[in-house]
Amino acid sequence: MVTILNSRLIQLSKLVSNLDTTTKLEAQDFQPVYPSFMTKPSQVSSDFTTCTVQGTLDMVGALFVISVQAAQDTASPLAQQVWWGYNSQNLAMPANWTQVTIPNQIYQIVIQDLTEDTDYNIYMIAGSAHPGYPDLSTDEKAVNLVSCRTKAQQPDTILDINWAKLLIMNILVIIIF
Repeated sequence: MVTILNSRLIQLSKLVSNLDTTTKLEAQDFQPVYPSFMTKPSQVSSDFTTCTVQGTLDMVGALFVISVQAAQDTASPLAQQVWWGYNSQNLAMPANWTQVTIPNQIYQIVIQDLTEDTDYNIYMIAGSAHPGYPDLSTDEKAVNLVSCRTKAQQPDTILDINWAKLLIMNILVIIIF
C-alpha cells in the first residue's frame, strides 16, 4: 500500500510543479470540547400542542431536545439519541434544537406537535459548535430531564350551539306570532 501511495505521489509531483514532497505532515491529537449547562434546564411554558424549555451554556454550541410521552417513556436516551431526535428505543420523537451563539445567555426551544392534555419528559443535551457532528458528552448526567404537561382544550361554550333546539325555538316563534 505504501509503495502504491509513493508511486502516486511521484506521479502527482510530475503534474504539479510546486509540490514539495519533502514536507512531513504530523498528526495532532484532537481534543473534544464539551459545553456545560450554567443552570439546570427548565420549562418556560406550555400550550395545547407545544412546550417551551430553556437552557444556558458556558460556551457557544447547540442545545438539542426531544419530548417523550411520560406514560411511554421506558428509559433515559443517550446523548447521541437525543441529538438524532430519538427516544431510548430509537423511535423518532418530537424534537428541536437551537444554536447557542452567546455563552451564559438563556436560550429557549419550542417543541411542537405534542398531544394536548399529556405529560411529557423532555430530554435536553448540549453539543459543541463543531458543524455537522458536535461533541456530545458521554456522561450519563449529560442528558437533562424536564417535565412538561400540555394543556387540555376547554370546550367553547359560546359556540356550542344545539342547532336542533334552535330550529324548534324558531318554529315556535313563527307559529305564535
